[in-house]
Amino acid sequence: MGSKSLAHNVRLFNLEPRAAHGLCLDPSSEILALARTRNENSGSGGNSEDDSSEEEEAWIEIWSLPWLPTGESSLEALAFGSGGRIYSTAHEIKSGALKKIPVNFHVKSQRLAVGTEEGVVCLFRENAAGLVYEKCLDKQEGRILCIAWEPNLGNKLVTGSTDTLRIWDTTSFWNGKTGTLLDSYQTHKADVLTVAVNHEKNIAYSTGVDPVVMHFQPILHKDGRSKWIKSIHKTWNHHDNRSILPIDPNTLALVGIDSFLRFVAPKNKYVYAPLPYGESVSLSPDIRCLLFRYSNSLELWKLGSTKEDSKTALSGAILKMDEGPTNILKLANKDGRTIRCSDISDSGKFLGYAIQASTRIYALSLPQNGTKTEPCLSRIKSEEKWPNIHHMKFISGTNKCLLLNQMGNVTLLNILEEEDGEFYLQKESEISRDRTKLNSGISKFHIQGEYLAVADYDDNVVVVNYESGLLISQFPKYTHAPVSSLTLSQHKTLLFISYSNGIVVDLDPKETIYDNPTRRTIRGAFYDSENEDKIIFYDSSP
Repeated sequence: MGSKSLAHNVRLFNLEPRAAHGLCLDPSSEILALARTRNENSGSGGNSEDDSSEEEEAWIEIWSLPWLPTGESSLEALAFGSGGRIYSTAHEIKSGALKKIPVNFHVKSQRLAVGTEEGVVCLFRENAAGLVYEKCLDKQEGRILCIAWEPNLGNKLVTGSTDTLRIWDTTSFWNGKTGTLLDSYQTHKADVLTVAVNHEKNIAYSTGVDPVVMHFQPILHKDGRSKWIKSIHKTWNHHDNRSILPIDPNTLALVGIDSFLRFVAPKNKYVYAPLPYGESVSLSPDIRCLLFRYSNSLELWKLGSTKEDSKTALSGAILKMDEGPTNILKLANKDGRTIRCSDISDSGKFLGYAIQASTRIYALSLPQNGTKTEPCLSRIKSEEKWPNIHHMKFISGTNKCLLLNQMGNVTLLNILEEEDGEFYLQKESEISRDRTKLNSGISKFHIQGEYLAVADYDDNVVVVNYESGLLISQFPKYTHAPVSSLTLSQHKTLLFISYSNGIVVDLDPKETIYDNPTRRTIRGAFYDSENEDKIIFYDSSP
């Protein structure tokens, strides 16, 4: 008979919507790239840091179409180039802000079209070294909101502005620097934000603030001239659409400010909700608290409790709450910088988070024995800032913390206490990426004892001893899908690896097992602490 577990249904975390602004498809590898940004900046409150200009968040998500599961300023445009290059909106050199301009790449002609806020379309040609400026088309009234190439020859462009679609002939010129405007269509009641043409080049689509998806089809005049006319129109949501992309003859991909990724067909519609980047929830079992990570703040909640005996309760029974969950602390980062990662120690004595410029670790003292005193939070001083940290984890049963930066380097910090009771940070060791045999930054990791299992963005998986810096194991690379989760067993004898296509690998010194238990991508997994023959995993199912 299996052991009973008490599960908490936690409804405390408020997922922040992240609008989707751009889609692009690499047909050869069937990879879909999606650009997101947070809709608006978080409010302020709680404990704060220095005041400064706020920073929006931006993400690029990569989706594998064959295995679809059935931060800065707004990032609004994406385009795949040749050789695996991907172009997005550009950075301002001085401020680091991102321009809100559309881009589109034409594979056959190797040209990139960029729309500007001034109504100008700029053309660039791609070579081995990068992009070379070619020309600008004639300036028009209004900001260029979206842009698309004619897919065959690449001699025509379609741009969307406020209430207007424009078609450009990029090869027929009045002079060498301006293009000729062919047709203009009044199609929507509000701004047109995105246009696209299907692979057969016989249907064009437009949508935007007016969420109606308008279809256009060409007709042939008696004089032989072709003209596009409006045909059918459909509505699949009630919010702004920011990007539309034909996937196959019957399927469209559609994204917008409601943050959902939609695949729509004549008779079917599949909707995928956005998932938080990284670990948004950390657990402190000793004090029964959860730490929630938001874009610009952290919240610490104490779980509710019951007086009923869970061991004698029937399986599946819902126990009555005697004390509800309590919000103990809110730590707001008022300087506006995005919180990249956070964690709280098992004991609840320490918590920390990282922004781009620095890592901040705090000593936490909570009220005891039901007293109503306020929690005490004090920042632990350090001479180093430790910038560009993407993952952090407090080591169970110790006063140590692991930091993993974007280059793949691992730093072990020790939290020491002075005679006057003040804490300070000391770097105990550092492991470079060369010693771990990784090729890029760390995407996934798991700690068990002194062992650290990591996977990089090239899907190499290794196990290292983070205390001695020794490489314990380096596993064969699986090339068909990226790593979605990994976890070490309690006795460090098994390593469970899952991939985005549903394949799972359980590695031990004697046997390697491949399985495919789920069609959806596994988001995380952990071994049963009382029985290593059991493993619990969760996927993206609702």
